[in-house]
Amino acid sequence: MFTIQEVIQKIKAVVKRRKTLLIIIPIFFLGLSIAALYVIEPTYESSTTILVEQDEQPLLDVYNLYSMRASYFSRPNALESFNQIIYSRSAMEMLIDSLHLGDSIKTIAQKQSLIGALKNSITTSAAEEANSFEIAFSSSDPVQARDAVALLSQFYIDMRTKVESKQSSETVEFLKTKLAEIEQMVDRQRQEVVNSTTQQIQEVAVNTEVMQNRLENISTRIQDADLAIYQTQARVDILERFLNQPEGSFSMQPLYRLSLSEIPNGEPLTALLSTYDRLSQQYTENYPGLQSTREQIVEVAARIKPAVEANLASLKSQRQDLESERQRIIQKLERSYVATQRSSGDKSNFNIYQELYAAIKKKLEQARINREMGSKTSDQFIVLDPPVISETPASPNKRLVLGAGLGLGLIISCLMVGFAEVMDTTIRSEEDLKLNKPVIAYLKDGRE
Repeated sequence: MFTIQEVIQKIKAVVKRRKTLLIIIPIFFLGLSIAALYVIEPTYESSTTILVEQDEQPLLDVYNLYSMRASYFSRPNALESFNQIIYSRSAMEMLIDSLHLGDSIKTIAQKQSLIGALKNSITTSAAEEANSFEIAFSSSDPVQARDAVALLSQFYIDMRTKVESKQSSETVEFLKTKLAEIEQMVDRQRQEVVNSTTQQIQEVAVNTEVMQNRLENISTRIQDADLAIYQTQARVDILERFLNQPEGSFSMQPLYRLSLSEIPNGEPLTALLSTYDRLSQQYTENYPGLQSTREQIVEVAARIKPAVEANLASLKSQRQDLESERQRIIQKLERSYVATQRSSGDKSNFNIYQELYAAIKKKLEQARINREMGSKTSDQFIVLDPPVISETPASPNKRLVLGAGLGLGLIISCLMVGFAEVMDTTIRSEEDLKLNKPVIAYLKDGRE
């Protein structure tokens, strides 16, 4: 058995003999790590946070009947709706055009690849308690990363503003109609007092909480339908511009803005466009095969347009059905509200409708101001952390790379020292002799 002192002495002797390996190998791997830092292209990340402010709580619960956006951003799938806008093809097209990333794109495959790369560079998240969303973008160019985040945040705010502005106009028209109806009711109720029994109240009453949840759900579906109608209308406009091009300036570029995989007969058109791209790179416009392919593309596009228009009409019909359902729910909630007030016995129908009339009139004035000024919708979105140009790259991590290189060099140097010691046949002491013979004398090597 070796004592601790003997073990320490042996380790010191090994380190002394193999100090060259213990120094050169870690230095070599550290140099490789430094070289890797210069070879690996740094990636910069920029981010921003958007806060969505909630509308102030109305004075009367009946106001919730006409709130188009109530609880939209607090619902569980708020991040999913946020991602639908951020990762939409329209957003990717906007990034490509604004950042001038599509200047060298010639084929659909290249464009699809670029869109996929842009989506992979974007990360989004939402705070669980606060109504805020974060957008981050990674790029080898820090200026491009900052501009992309700024463009995406503004695109989201603009898209939400468009949808909600449209809904504000619809809210004004709806409230005007309801105000006229309730005004007539108030005039009639001035002449009489309605006495209702408990049985009548039970027939009219409904579960207000459940109906309000249904109303919020339908409002959310209407918002999604508005977004789908907006995107489908854009496709119809693109096809119309393509089919109505003058012969002298005919171009396939409008079709490249379409997501062909999401429209009817998109696959044949994709194949024809790929053939057209391949032939246009080899032949001139007068080549018969190229002209034939172009005619086929025009024919297929002409067939696609009615299908997309039919889809648009179907979406509008669905939205109209949802609007009708929302109005039916509102009418039920109105009846429930009136029945609840009547059951209390504190107010007559005249007072109830008079208060309702005043509440809707106030709400109508607010909606008109919002529509005319066009400011409240955009003011709901606050950019808490404007994107900035990152001075240090997010990757690679210099400390991690250098530490890993140095650590790996130390490990390999230790292994090499162990291997060298195992393979070394030099006799340095009696213990190294394999023969059981007596030692007569020691010869010095001149180093002592």
